[in-house]
Amino acid sequence: VEFLVLARPGYELKVPPVTGIRYQFVDAPLFELSSTEIRTRLQRSEPLADWLPASVEAFIYEHKLYK
Repeated sequence: VEFLVLARPGYELKVPPVTGIRYQFVDAPLFELSSTEIRTRLQRSEPLADWLPASVEAFIYEHKLYK
């Protein structure tokens, strides 16, 4: 497996500290989106429309992710 590493606002990209791990830094736009915030919103039954496309939100609910 090869991990893709993306930058996040406020965090510095660093070489993973695991010997032999395969990774690739990806140059992509920075997003303020956080999986922790998405999980928190789901637990609180708050809307995700401003955070995710409707199809992604539907997939999360359909497959009961984060439960």
